[in-house]
Amino acid sequence: MKWALPSTEMFKWVVTNRQHADPPFVITDKQTGQPIMDEFGNPKMAQWKSYDNKFVKRVPCKKLSENRLNEILDYWGSLMDPLFEMNIPSTWFCDIETDVDEEGFPDPESARTCINTIAITKFPKTIVFGRKHLEPDEIEWI
Repeated sequence: MKWALPSTEMFKWVVTNRQHADPPFVITDKQTGQPIMDEFGNPKMAQWKSYDNKFVKRVPCKKLSENRLNEILDYWGSLMDPLFEMNIPSTWFCDIETDVDEEGFPDPESARTCINTIAITKFPKTIVFGRKHLEPDEIEWI
């Protein structure tokens, strides 16, 4: 599979305030591309936000973060299935979630904040390790 990512998709998400956030957008049906309407016949709108509900904006970049790559892979759904087909040896993915302090995400070499969860995935199964008991919906979210 060979595919060129458009330059408009070369960005990273950066937390910002409401005034500088990406503008709201119309929610569309993924299959038809048509707007999804509310009960009054108006297009449903949404606002891009971070996982912890903070406003974000797109900032152009030359190298995509792992989170941004995952976002792109998730968007294309079944078109990305060849990446997850049977591989020998097995392909596993690992995601480590840490606390974020006033300096941002920690550098892996310094380990200045604690690890909250470690998720190990071999599609379709995921194993989650956490510092505390996680409810089923929290595990599903991870």
